[in-house]
Amino acid sequence: MKISACYITKNEEANIKKSIESLQGQADEIIVVDTGSTDETVAVARQLGARVYHFDWCDDFAAARNFALGKATGDWLVLLDADEYFADNTGRNLRSTFLALPEESQGVFIRKHHYDVQQQKYLGSYYDLRCARNIPGLYYYGKIHEALYLPGRKELVIIRVEDDILKLFHTGYGRGISKEKVKRNLRIMKAEIAEGRPIEELYSYLYDTYGILGDEEKAIHYAKLQVELGRHYGSYESSCYRGLLVYYGRAKKLEDYLQRLYYAGRAAEDYPELPDFHAEYGESLYKMYRYEEALNSWQTAMRLAVDYNGIEPSNMTDAGVSVLKERYAAAEILAQKAAGIRLAACSIVRNEAGNIAAWLACARQFADEIIVVDTGSTDGTADILRSHGIKPIEMAWQDDFSLAKNVAIEAAHSDWIVFNDADELFSEPQSVRGFVASVDNMNIDVIMMPRVDLDKDGKDMGRLNVARIFRRLPGLRYEGRVHEQLMRRGQPLAYSRMLVTDDRLLIRHTGYQQGIVMDKCRRNLRLLLAEQKQGEDASRFGYIADCYFGLGDYERALNYALRFIQSGYVMVGRGGSTHSIALICLEKLGYQAGDRLAVIADGMEKNPDLPDFYGEKGIVYAELGRWEEAYPLLKKAIDDFVRLQGSGRTGDTSNFGGRIIRAMKLLASCCRRLGRDEEAEQYMADVQVLQPPRERYVPAAEGACAPEEANMLLAQAMPRLFVALLCHEESVVNHNEPSPAQHLPESWQNLLRLYFSGEFYPDRQPDSTAYMALLPDVLGFASADVVQKYLLLAGRLPEQERMEVADSLIGCRRYREAMLLLADMAGSVTESGRYSLLAGIACYGMGEYQAAMGCLQQAECRDLNEAEQARLISYMAWCREAVTK
Repeated sequence: MKISACYITKNEEANIKKSIESLQGQADEIIVVDTGSTDETVAVARQLGARVYHFDWCDDFAAARNFALGKATGDWLVLLDADEYFADNTGRNLRSTFLALPEESQGVFIRKHHYDVQQQKYLGSYYDLRCARNIPGLYYYGKIHEALYLPGRKELVIIRVEDDILKLFHTGYGRGISKEKVKRNLRIMKAEIAEGRPIEELYSYLYDTYGILGDEEKAIHYAKLQVELGRHYGSYESSCYRGLLVYYGRAKKLEDYLQRLYYAGRAAEDYPELPDFHAEYGESLYKMYRYEEALNSWQTAMRLAVDYNGIEPSNMTDAGVSVLKERYAAAEILAQKAAGIRLAACSIVRNEAGNIAAWLACARQFADEIIVVDTGSTDGTADILRSHGIKPIEMAWQDDFSLAKNVAIEAAHSDWIVFNDADELFSEPQSVRGFVASVDNMNIDVIMMPRVDLDKDGKDMGRLNVARIFRRLPGLRYEGRVHEQLMRRGQPLAYSRMLVTDDRLLIRHTGYQQGIVMDKCRRNLRLLLAEQKQGEDASRFGYIADCYFGLGDYERALNYALRFIQSGYVMVGRGGSTHSIALICLEKLGYQAGDRLAVIADGMEKNPDLPDFYGEKGIVYAELGRWEEAYPLLKKAIDDFVRLQGSGRTGDTSNFGGRIIRAMKLLASCCRRLGRDEEAEQYMADVQVLQPPRERYVPAAEGACAPEEANMLLAQAMPRLFVALLCHEESVVNHNEPSPAQHLPESWQNLLRLYFSGEFYPDRQPDSTAYMALLPDVLGFASADVVQKYLLLAGRLPEQERMEVADSLIGCRRYREAMLLLADMAGSVTESGRYSLLAGIACYGMGEYQAAMGCLQQAECRDLNEAEQARLISYMAWCREAVTK
């Protein structure tokens, strides 16, 4: 048997010697096809006994490799790159391996281990086809990422061998080398696609290429396309699935959670033998509070992890399995809790035939009992309920929502009550029970969740948080004919016993669709006015103003808005919304600027943290031509609004989104009047980005409503622009030239300047609010180098805020970076319980269990709040288990 080793090379003098020497004594001939080296590659190869051929490079790897195949005369081919070599003396096993292979075998998969030699970093491994029988007609296909085929694009019969037989090292993707290679590869791929190669053959390579180049949007696009093609049985074909799971693992919105769940499920289905994807699927289910399903998936993962020996690489090491067992134990407790608690789904209905079946289907996914109070339906709602096995409680409508709801509460016998209207559906009802189980042992009585109001086309009309789940407690009742609120023994439930959830418990509401909202305004107004006849209640004036405003009666809306404001009553979560209604009414009714300024002053005093009234004051001053006074007010309002939208802060909601475009236009006018022409152009550019389609947004820009889409654009586009600018040179933040950075708030621009020139200003401190607001986007979308440099700025923050940064890093599993940040604080806050707790968690995440235990024991002796105490208990238990093992 004769063995031929084949290479194609260009400037590989640093690598070729080690590669050839690793198979010497086994290869009967060594063929080197050089594509234009200008170093000593050719001389070194000849000194080692290689036959060297010259080939004019034509941006076609397959052509060069096929030229080499044409020169080979051996029975078996060893097909290496110059930066690959056989490790651990396994190259001497080539001949015996080939002789021992079954007769039908045509190729050999060898595990290739990748190293970054510059950083001395192991990058992972996967199996690669590096040996093949020299079968007539064997050829490479593809100018880039070329693959071996038999005539007719027939795939080879491939046998896999383990590391102890043949093992390859690859050193070609060191830092600084890989990007140059992938830029070249991208150029060749684009040319090949232009020449007619089906792009779907390159989806996974395009994903890898754009990922290395930092273009995450394109990388994810091609990963999705590849996954939809289904599994391809080759080497490391799971990379696109893995990339999507990492991308959506940074979940912030319901869509992200659901996408991660979808792709994890697809991965587990397409790679049923790979434990990693079953573990990921279980984690995705767990994040959606679906504990039983998560446990089943994790059982499969742990079973498959035992002696896994598949072609696809697995990251399920013994340490990974140990962590998974801990997650499993925690989920098992929650699953038992979920099975043990009882939930009642309640609703009051009247003429809901179009909604009730869907409501029932939703409720049956989480409820142990279903209670519906029918207040006089004439459209067959009650018959639909009975046909589904539900006997409604029938009562006459008495113009009192609380009365009807309390009848339902009295009929319930469960631990928790889920009280939705018939036109309110949970987006993910299967998550409700698990979520309630997760908070059942907490000091929580009421759960608020986001509700999105949808128009007839399913478009988002607006959002707010609503209380829809609550513990069934003695004395718990609704009060109020309309806009009823939960009370206990005559007192509103304390907000300290209320929890606000994220989008995983999102409710979709269709009750405010066009044609319905006016009827509801009329009905609610009638009930509110009837309630007032029994005794005026200032807390209801704001709701009455809402109704009149919705009906277009601006005189009465203004009257009740002012009465609410003058009463001094403060409603949690309402913020300055009634002030905003008053201001719009004053404007529409032609009141003078002085009247508007009086309302603005009151709103600013009562809501100093909201940007709204600084902006409104700036708008009035700009309309009066008081440009110098308007400029700082408008600028502050816009900067604060952007910061507020990016901070994730809960509480009172700004209504400034509906005025943001108008404010920017007026600010641009201020800039022109004050000779700031470049700044004016920047703000008008922002207006162009935010300006929505005219038919939907002109009323919003005039203050008649607050478009959610404008808020979304600001919340998403601005942080992404900031991250993109971190990758540029210092010139992008130079005010002497037009720059995209000037579209950002001033505090963000200052952060960019400090990022690029911080070493020249060692005493300057970043704006902590801006820094923390942007940290999630930097961690999520910036390169490793940018993240590292950005984290250096955290060392200039106050100690408590540095601990906030460390906690965020821990949440992203960046334990080593968190520990480095904490280590810089040692000596100044080491007596802090929180410091010791975070250090312990970071050590645990790095697998340094003894060190983690020491830090946690220190935290145990110091003051911690309730949430920190709960974290401490969990990590102490996990640490003890890890240490004993």
